[in-house]
Amino acid sequence: MKRVSGQIILVIWLIHLAATSTSRLWELSVRRNRTVREVSCKAEAYPHEGICCLKCPAGTYVKEHCTETLQDGTCEACDYDTYTEHENGLNQCLSCTKCPPDQVPSKTCTRTSNTECQCKEGYFCLPHHACEVCKKCSKCKEDEFENKRCTPISNTICEKKTATNTTVVIVLVCVVLPALLIGGIAFYFRKTWPHKLNAAMRRNNPHRRNVEENVRVTEDRPVMKEATHRALKQLVIDHAPGTRRLVPVNGEESLKKSFDLFEEVDVLFHKRFFRHIGLSDNDIRSVEHSCSDDKMYALLRMWMERKGMKACLNDLIDALLYLDQRLSAENIIAQAVESGLYTCEETLIDD
Repeated sequence: MKRVSGQIILVIWLIHLAATSTSRLWELSVRRNRTVREVSCKAEAYPHEGICCLKCPAGTYVKEHCTETLQDGTCEACDYDTYTEHENGLNQCLSCTKCPPDQVPSKTCTRTSNTECQCKEGYFCLPHHACEVCKKCSKCKEDEFENKRCTPISNTICEKKTATNTTVVIVLVCVVLPALLIGGIAFYFRKTWPHKLNAAMRRNNPHRRNVEENVRVTEDRPVMKEATHRALKQLVIDHAPGTRRLVPVNGEESLKKSFDLFEEVDVLFHKRFFRHIGLSDNDIRSVEHSCSDDKMYALLRMWMERKGMKACLNDLIDALLYLDQRLSAENIIAQAVESGLYTCEETLIDD
């Protein structure tokens, strides 16, 4: 009887040991399979297998990840023709950019900075724009003159010759010629009829005042025209129509859940969209080279952590509207409201 009891106890102990081992293995597996969504690290760290490792400095990459949270892994310097601009958790450095055929390098690639390109001579691309293709510099027309030459970041500035030439002609006709005529008459009268000189000058004085007044009015017209144009342009820019503003139902949680709705955005506009909301090309490349399955979510999460309390779905909607992605913006608004994440308010901006 005692032997049977001992065997029963041994079996129970073995079952308990197996269950404990299975539980530990399951916890370890869950920890290793945590996604980026479940692990939130500080700015100086990156997630890896459920823990946060300290990032490698610029000019290096992660050769071996850390084994304990908030510890350093092994960092390796970038090879030739590769770089990292910021602290990172990348498994490899980024390849240096090769300038397109219509551009030339303005700054060579180093371990901590990418190649910078500029348009070739005779072409330009405006700053603060994604320079996909350089545009050919404009040439002034026959009735225009070159006020400012074309540069790699600005187009040629041409101005009409008509206004300047007309002003010069008017000055010559209305001022110089009458002055010469008056001078000749004065010389003639001084030599022949001195008593008639004062009368001739009195007759000519009102005429000279009218001529000078006409010249001033003529010269002022282009300035008035330009000032009026600037005022009208500013009036158009300052005018804003009524817009629909979204109010989160559950604060930051509503914003996080709304990120899934941005799968609606056309993939061709992803880079322009993330540049517009403040992420750098290095940020975009770091996520593209990561093992994340949901890169859109990862980039939006990065944007939210950068913005902090200022992160707002309305800013993302405004970015889509700026890029003429109105259909995507309206679909995201509709889904955010229908799913109960946001409510919609009408806000009118007075003229």
